[in-house]
Amino acid sequence: MLPSSVSNSLAVGSHTIAAVYTSSSLGFANSNAARIFSVSQVPPTVTIAPSTTSLSVVPGASVTDTLTITSMGEYAGSLQFSCTGLPQNTTCSFQPATVTVSGTSGPQTTVVTIQTAGSTAQLRPVPSFPFRNNPLLPAAAFWAPGLLTMALAARRRRLSARTCHRIILLLLFVGILTLSGCGGGSSPAQSTGTSTPTTPSAPLTPAGTSSVKIAAANSGAAVQSFTLTLTVQ
Repeated sequence: MLPSSVSNSLAVGSHTIAAVYTSSSLGFANSNAARIFSVSQVPPTVTIAPSTTSLSVVPGASVTDTLTITSMGEYAGSLQFSCTGLPQNTTCSFQPATVTVSGTSGPQTTVVTIQTAGSTAQLRPVPSFPFRNNPLLPAAAFWAPGLLTMALAARRRRLSARTCHRIILLLLFVGILTLSGCGGGSSPAQSTGTSTPTTPSAPLTPAGTSSVKIAAANSGAAVQSFTLTLTVQ
């Protein structure tokens, strides 16, 4: 004899289920057995199922994971999410930030994005005239004409006085122009030239493997959590 099926679910508590066997043969007696079953209540909670529990990312890039949240035990409420155990200089965000679930709403999803930090170089100008701050330039500008004048004096017999005067005036004029160029180029606002990178101005997410805990909470009270592995290459 086949047992009859149970059409209704059992309520929370203790239940006695009896199994009765009726023999169709005179050589076998009828028999029955009873068993007591205890049905406990499933505590209201949620399950979080990630699309993957292992993520890899390079510094400066981001990686995502889709989370599926399902109500268990007729749980109903609005959940907010958070991350702990992230490596240095790393942030996480959720889209949407809040998920509302109930026993009749079906599974809900949210996408977690983990953003790492990469190096960014800061540029600084390089002077187009690298010797503009050299203290020897003023001395050279004034002494050069004098030295040349002394050299010309030794050959004065070969050059006319008018020619010597013209050469001296020309050298003095060149010296004045040199000083003007040096003084005008000392201002940072007037400096020109190419730029070279300096040390990184932004922090860098270090390479390594971290265990990141993602938790769901309702008004600050923890409901459920899971752990994923994040590898920064």
